[in-house]
Amino acid sequence: MSTKYVDICVFKRRFYLVDNTGRTVTIESDSRVQLVDNPFIHGDIKLLVESEGELLLVNIYENLKTFDVFCLDEKNKKWVKLTSLGDRVLFFVNKCSFSASALDMCVTKGNCVVFIDDDASKLHENYVYLLDRSQLSSVSDYRKCFNYVSDGLEYLSLFSAPEWIVKS
Repeated sequence: MSTKYVDICVFKRRFYLVDNTGRTVTIESDSRVQLVDNPFIHGDIKLLVESEGELLLVNIYENLKTFDVFCLDEKNKKWVKLTSLGDRVLFFVNKCSFSASALDMCVTKGNCVVFIDDDASKLHENYVYLLDRSQLSSVSDYRKCFNYVSDGLEYLSLFSAPEWIVKS
């Protein structure tokens, strides 16, 4: 049975892939697949993102009540659970990911994960997860925090991929 990878990220000029069990591999320059870490079964959704020179894995449970964040320990080839992101904000937006400093973005709060999907109807899949409180809230609750100017859904367009990327 073949492995189905659920996310991919370029980190330090290498492709890293993760499957739904957390098994993580990298593809070497000679096309060899190298195991980075073995599976850890808990969690349902696995997402990768590079942040401040580190590779992070966000593990989301299906009930969306819990998000765990791990940092890759490259030397020991294992994921290490983080309890804080400090000033960082992780964004998973329309199948893309990036991170930013809250201070650099003029956002009032870091240490959170923002999950936005334009396909979500009525914000059912658009959340902000605060790591320090283990609290999940609707993105719409944080319009002021992210300097949104509209009561409508226009703020989602701030995070939409450009049309030339989306269209093939």
